[in-house]
Amino acid sequence: MLSAALKQHRRALSNVATRPAGATEVFRTQGPGGRSSNSGHTATVFGATGFVGRYVVNNLGKIGTQVVTPYRGTDDEKRHLKLMGDLGQIVQLQLQLDSNPCRCSTKLARMATELGVNKFIHVSALGANVDSPSEFLRTKDKFWNRIGYYLKFGFVGLPIYNNGQTILRPVYVGDVAAAIAKSMTNDQVLERLLNSTGNPRSYKQQHLIDFFLDVTKRNPTVWYPNKFVAKRLADALNLVMPFVQISRDEIERAYIDEVASKDPSILTFKDFNIKPVTVEDTIVQQVRVYRPAEFAHAPYEKDIKRWIQ
Repeated sequence: MLSAALKQHRRALSNVATRPAGATEVFRTQGPGGRSSNSGHTATVFGATGFVGRYVVNNLGKIGTQVVTPYRGTDDEKRHLKLMGDLGQIVQLQLQLDSNPCRCSTKLARMATELGVNKFIHVSALGANVDSPSEFLRTKDKFWNRIGYYLKFGFVGLPIYNNGQTILRPVYVGDVAAAIAKSMTNDQVLERLLNSTGNPRSYKQQHLIDFFLDVTKRNPTVWYPNKFVAKRLADALNLVMPFVQISRDEIERAYIDEVASKDPSILTFKDFNIKPVTVEDTIVQQVRVYRPAEFAHAPYEKDIKRWIQ
């Protein structure tokens, strides 16, 4: 037992970094080797408490990256991020830049250039386009959670726009976050775009909704309003409700197909050795919470291939 203890002590001493004479700082990089390693990289993630941001922080933390996470909310909104890295690796900073996301992005890009930041990665929403009729998509989606919201709290049943014919290419948030994390050490992304709509499968909105209802074992009232009627009903509903139930912009987005770019210069998940997770792989795990209590643990054994377009 004494011999084992001496070997352990010797191993610990071999990991000690000594400061060279005259040096002011010492960085001992070991990694990627898990959250307790040090990759030698530092990344700042704005929007870290958001839906995608927390996955990005986790992917960076597990390869030993020191992550600075500015936040503008309360302590409760950011405390879960602290667990995504080893001691001192997740640095939380309260910061209020601007209330307008467009001006924030411009300001951050300018600051990154002035400070000589090696890499600046901006994340936009699926289908982002400066010429889009949707204000939301011009500036940059919670698909399953939005349907679940209608089932649990909606007062108008489940509206399906464009007769459910809109083409969607859902992408798993974990895949997007993994690609962003890998972008830190991948020089391909310096002047190229990552197209996260590169899902190998596309679906009609109606098929996805039917799939959701089948898995959650629910049978809500479904209706198919046209765009004009839907927007007027949304205006009327929002007048009497304490918060916005359905926005005009949400309705506008429901008529826009998600199309993967065919530009060969745009990166896809394949360039990062990531095999995208499909809807069929994750739907049960993600929407089980919307099942009635009596079906909470019921198996799902139907042939999922019939939902693929």
